[in-house]
Amino acid sequence: MVEVKVYPEVSPEFSQKVNLGGIYYGIRIRWNTRSESWYLHLFDADGNPIITGKRLVPNYPLTEIHTDRFQGELIVLDTRNDLTDCCITYENLGTRFLLVYLTEEEADGIR
Repeated sequence: MVEVKVYPEVSPEFSQKVNLGGIYYGIRIRWNTRSESWYLHLFDADGNPIITGKRLVPNYPLTEIHTDRFQGELIVLDTRNDLTDCCITYENLGTRFLLVYLTEEEADGIR
C-alpha cells in the first residue's frame, strides 16, 4: 500500500504525476463547491483519460472497472475507521482520509 500525497491546503485543484506499480500516471484532484466533494481525474502517461470526475468516497474502489488500463486499485481510506462520521471534507482529505494505491494482490483482499 502506497499513500498518494494530496495537497488541499495548497489549492482546491491540484495535479501531479505519480509512479504507481512501476507505471506513471497523471492525477488531478478537484474540489467541487456545489457538491462539497473531491473528484478524481486519472490519466495515463500520455495524458489520455482513464477516469474523469469520480467522486472520492471512503472505502470504495475507484478504479476497479478500469482494470484494462490501470493495474491495482485506488481507494480512500478513513484513518479513524469511523462509519458513523465518514464525510470527506475540504479540510480532512490528506489527514483523516488518505488516497492510497493498492497492488493487484492487495486489492484482491477488498474485492
